[in-house]
Amino acid sequence: MLTRRTYRFLILGVIATFLLVFLQSRHSPRETLPFPLAWTNYDLSKYLYGDLNDTNIAEYAIDIIPPPPVDETKNCDRCLVSPEWCADFGSRNLDLSMAHEGSGDRLRRALAKSERGEPIKFGIIGGSLSRGHGCHCTPFHKQVFDWWNETYPHPDNLYIDGSVGARGSNYFKFCHAEHLRPDLDIVLVELSINDRFEINNAHNMESIIRSMLSYHSQPAVIMTASFSLMGGLEMGIDGHLAIAQYYDVPVISMRNALLPIIHKHPEMRKVYFAWDNPGRPDLPDILHFSGLGHAALAKTTIALIQRQACILHKGRPTMPGNSTVWPAGEDFDTTVPFQRLIDNYNADQKEMSPIDRPQCMSIDSPRQKLTPISSEGWEPWRQPNTDKQFFRATEPGKRISFEVNLGSGQVAIYYLKSNTMGLGLAKCWLNDDIQHAHTLDGWWPSKMNIGEFMVINEKRATPPGKYIVTCETLAQPMKDEGRGNTFLLIAVMTV
Repeated sequence: MLTRRTYRFLILGVIATFLLVFLQSRHSPRETLPFPLAWTNYDLSKYLYGDLNDTNIAEYAIDIIPPPPVDETKNCDRCLVSPEWCADFGSRNLDLSMAHEGSGDRLRRALAKSERGEPIKFGIIGGSLSRGHGCHCTPFHKQVFDWWNETYPHPDNLYIDGSVGARGSNYFKFCHAEHLRPDLDIVLVELSINDRFEINNAHNMESIIRSMLSYHSQPAVIMTASFSLMGGLEMGIDGHLAIAQYYDVPVISMRNALLPIIHKHPEMRKVYFAWDNPGRPDLPDILHFSGLGHAALAKTTIALIQRQACILHKGRPTMPGNSTVWPAGEDFDTTVPFQRLIDNYNADQKEMSPIDRPQCMSIDSPRQKLTPISSEGWEPWRQPNTDKQFFRATEPGKRISFEVNLGSGQVAIYYLKSNTMGLGLAKCWLNDDIQHAHTLDGWWPSKMNIGEFMVINEKRATPPGKYIVTCETLAQPMKDEGRGNTFLLIAVMTV
């Protein structure tokens, strides 16, 4: 005999069944669909919440198709395509170092060019690590090019080293084109330790990447990141990574693999880093990689390239067509994103967001050498035991002037900052407008010796044309340890 409680459960069950059937009927496919039935291999019902009738998408068509079996002959696992380095470095470390692999479209495009028997033009921008400071070795990027040249030999393969010590993204934002050339196929970017983790450096990197990808050769760009134990563990790459992901630029970051090893085995610092510091025996070099560190960065970058070469030959295990609800880009997609990452989304935007075309006159420039039109008490100077060059003044009241062609309105001075080199103050201005001069301070509390720039006509209307930039050293009113009257000028830049 049924109890009153059993009747209640039966009635609730009937009501629940009715509601389920009713809700399912509301989301059944329409007779006329906005796209074909074979739009997707996935059951999209889990993405549907509420009534979508008021949206442009209306209702999704659902057609579940079993995925094709994986063809193991098309497996491009990193340890299968780079077995020797994987056996030495370890598969986990190799995976950790691939901070962002991306689609690989641009890299496969360059590989396809080499496999057709055409020459490749290869470039690098970076700082003192890229110069090989302290390692007494072949820098990592030259090792990568040497591997490429051996794997795809061609007498016209070209290698351009555009690295300059003590330079960060705030320099190369203006000067990358001065150190490279617009017909490159592959560009490595190494600016992780010369950049601090700041939003301005992320913006600088976006300007660099956006401009490089717009070279007429549409090169493949790879970001490569070492790391430092000098000061904070955060680095420029932590801001660069979001830019790389947005622009589909792969990133190799050695910190992800090597720092956990150092935490467990501190003695490995002396193995991975240059350590010996001839200029400061009391201060170990834990900023620049040793020869082993350079080899690890090179071989990990090569492993990235080898995997893309494998995909070029074998394809991917599953390659969905372009007719799904998740449209896949075509191979070799070299499109530069329409909007910058720093832009607000605007569905009505019709024009490409700006791509910077700056001008750079640097003491390191191979083409537009920084040359004063007048100077008093300034001289070209090379820092001992380095290849770093500057215009130097060591006393207050010394002037130097340059002629510049101004484009859209900004003039910037690039100069060195340090707390150990006796650096001090200078003021710079345009033409005779000394009353609006900007003061530049070469001293700061950081242990890093690195370049910095300052815009000297900020918030002032400056029409395009020719201008005279003048800088004058100032007396040192502050008494911080390490301050002095020396000023080291590197570049004058306009945009």
